[in-house]
Amino acid sequence: MVIIHPSKEWKEYIKFTDKYTNFNSVNEFTLSNFFLHPTRPLIQTNRILSNLKNISLLYKIKLRTKFYITLIKTFFNIFKDNNEKLILDNKKQIYKKNYDVIFITHLNNKKQFQSSVDDYFGDLINYISKKGISVLLIFIPHIKSNKKEFINHIKKNKGYDSYLLDEDITSFKEKLKTVISLLKERHKFLELSRNISGFNSNLALYTAESFLSKKNFCNFIYGLQIGDIVKNTKSKNLVTTFEGHGWERLFYYFSKINNPFIKCIGFQHAIIFKYQHSLTRLLRREWNPNFILSSGNISTAFFKKKLSKEIFIKTFGSPKSNNSQNQKINVNNSILFIPSGEAKEADFFTKFAFNFAKEHPELKILIRFHPIIDRKKFIKRFPTIDNFHISKSKIEYDSKQSRYVIYSTSTAVFESISLGCIPIRLNWNSVNDLSDPLWQLKSKLLLTIDSSVDLYKIISKNKYSEKNENQLNNTFLKLNKDLEQIRFKLKKSVLYNILKKNK
Repeated sequence: MVIIHPSKEWKEYIKFTDKYTNFNSVNEFTLSNFFLHPTRPLIQTNRILSNLKNISLLYKIKLRTKFYITLIKTFFNIFKDNNEKLILDNKKQIYKKNYDVIFITHLNNKKQFQSSVDDYFGDLINYISKKGISVLLIFIPHIKSNKKEFINHIKKNKGYDSYLLDEDITSFKEKLKTVISLLKERHKFLELSRNISGFNSNLALYTAESFLSKKNFCNFIYGLQIGDIVKNTKSKNLVTTFEGHGWERLFYYFSKINNPFIKCIGFQHAIIFKYQHSLTRLLRREWNPNFILSSGNISTAFFKKKLSKEIFIKTFGSPKSNNSQNQKINVNNSILFIPSGEAKEADFFTKFAFNFAKEHPELKILIRFHPIIDRKKFIKRFPTIDNFHISKSKIEYDSKQSRYVIYSTSTAVFESISLGCIPIRLNWNSVNDLSDPLWQLKSKLLLTIDSSVDLYKIISKNKYSEKNENQLNNTFLKLNKDLEQIRFKLKKSVLYNILKKNK
């Protein structure tokens, strides 16, 4: 069974969030709530909506208990201070300078401090700084960072400065004020929950209990820090990744109230999925980006259709675009599985790949996990067999060794196709079935499977032979050309011209 449409609850949910982010009395504290920014149907969101559909007393008690635990932890945490001298010195040094542009990136793994190429912007930051534009790169920490590694990073001789957001740097007074304001906002949504009925009442309840979550509190504090940095450094431009998250809007808001002349630029680095919502939602002017830089012509047309003229849309391309695309499909019998960073998807894919390897010992099966998945956990769970391997190599190497790539929601499928893989989409009776990254493309080479039997039939049909290969390669070349319309080669001059104009 394949899920082909979003649920009724998803549709009611997005209507609810649209109403309460556009209401006249909405403020930055409402804006901060992650639950009011539905990006696309996700497993985690679907689980929440299912619980709220038939809400039980036990679930309500869990929500309330979780809130009080979070409240206690937050009150203890607001007393914390980061007294690391080099970190504080880094802040002082940054506040003494003026920057033409601030880039906001994400710290997902410790290796990022060692690399000169950013995971999201590629070598774009190096290019911009070499053009005489003064740059500050700010990391949002998504992992517990090692301060020593960051200190080593800022000591490096680079053409730009770096800063690591840290909730413990914000003053006790500011953090306490934030907690009180978020609690007031919680009270407002609790009142709303009591005054309306049905599913919307439950949505309001969940929203209320989310205001003081760790994610929400941190994002608000980070927003305050961004505002302070913009104010003290007189920054003229802010560039963030752009997927429709609340923190993006919050950063734009705090930047604009601290510098009304700043240009906020959203970089659409990830693929647009079919049921994406908050990405193309217009909110108050001060919460919207001034520019959206799209990954290709198809995305540009999509944004122009959805958004008003108050946001400028420019085709920018992607650092992930592979310039040296394979002209032919790889010739071997290896199959590469690439689950996304969703734990349930990774688990399903691993079981499927392992069982398929056992059924077909003549085939070589390789699975490559998203960087946020702990591969060691899966190595321990699955016994060693000759034709099943868990990769620790880069996507480029794995793709070049494989004839087929099996995916569900992972956008790494773009790289694999450009490197010679035939894409096969695996449905697994999950809300993730709604999020095919290749949904905008039409090609005879794009096939979908529901079972291991389906997979084996496709492999048998497309097995290498001189008779079939010419026809397959012609279809493959057309698919790669279509992919270029979604992911252009990065046009760095597009961003440079915006920054230069506002310098």
